[in-house]
Amino acid sequence: MKRNQSIDLLKLISVFLVVVGHNQFSKHFGFIMDASSRFAVPIFFMITGYFVIKSVNISTTLKHQIIKLAKYYITYELVYLAYEFAIALSEMNFSGFNDNLLMNIKYILIAPTIGVHLWYIINIIWVMMIVYIFNKFNKLNILFIASSILYLIGITISNLSQQIFQQALPLYATRNFLFFGLFYFMLGMYISKINIDNIKFNNKFILFISVTFCLAQVMEKYLWKVLLGSNFGEYFLTTLFASIGIFIYTLRTNINNKYIKKIASYSMPIYFLHPLMIRVLKLLCSDVFKFNITVITNTIIGNSIFILLVCVFSCLLYYSFKKVKLITTREFIYYRKF
Repeated sequence: MKRNQSIDLLKLISVFLVVVGHNQFSKHFGFIMDASSRFAVPIFFMITGYFVIKSVNISTTLKHQIIKLAKYYITYELVYLAYEFAIALSEMNFSGFNDNLLMNIKYILIAPTIGVHLWYIINIIWVMMIVYIFNKFNKLNILFIASSILYLIGITISNLSQQIFQQALPLYATRNFLFFGLFYFMLGMYISKINIDNIKFNNKFILFISVTFCLAQVMEKYLWKVLLGSNFGEYFLTTLFASIGIFIYTLRTNINNKYIKKIASYSMPIYFLHPLMIRVLKLLCSDVFKFNITVITNTIIGNSIFILLVCVFSCLLYYSFKKVKLITTREFIYYRKF
């Protein structure tokens, strides 16, 4: 199957929006950017589901992806654990590190507290294991219906948790594989079965509708928070329509550019390492250069530049790790000969 380069580009854009969400703009612009870009993570689930169903052997693909993602999860958990330990060692203060480590161990299989953004990896592993079981029994249709119901329940109880439970639910209780990831993964699988070329609307109209729903997320977040007093702001009903529109628009957009694949390959290192680079760059500014980084990040232009730097240094760090690993492997093979 020839890979659609527009999907690769969508992955890169979505990763960039995730970085924006983790280094938010200030005041009203930050509220708008955060709410309007909430389709980014659902898109990841949808793309994975889309390609899994198109594979020659779904079960084999799922097993391969589960093992691959588990390796990534363990590797980057160790990276962030090493960073937290290094900070604690430099400050000679291990009380906070020990508490965080114990909490991380407690929630390691659903929502890590060290390497928080890796919740997506562990949750998509759970999603794939569920899909693997239902696919074995040829019950994916039932799973799609069940995931849709769970998704609606998740939106309701997360946004109305104050009214229902008299407290805000933790993210791992609703933004997880059961109430969130499974539905979007299944949605991606079912979109792959649709002949999108038969959709009567042209691409410009689909893009217009998609942008409209992205902006509608801002209004919905405002309504949930102001009118209903919700403390939740991770995903909304309009996120569903924004994600579908953007994904279909991407599938119907043919991009043939030799540079796209190369550029899009940066999405993975940016995702895995951007929280680390955010902390490192801020630490360097405050402790080494004695500069208050908020002077820059509190402005739209300054924060945009900072986010771009985070993305660039994340890629550089990733490929540095890759280079060191390659050299180490070659030396290991060389010395084994003697």
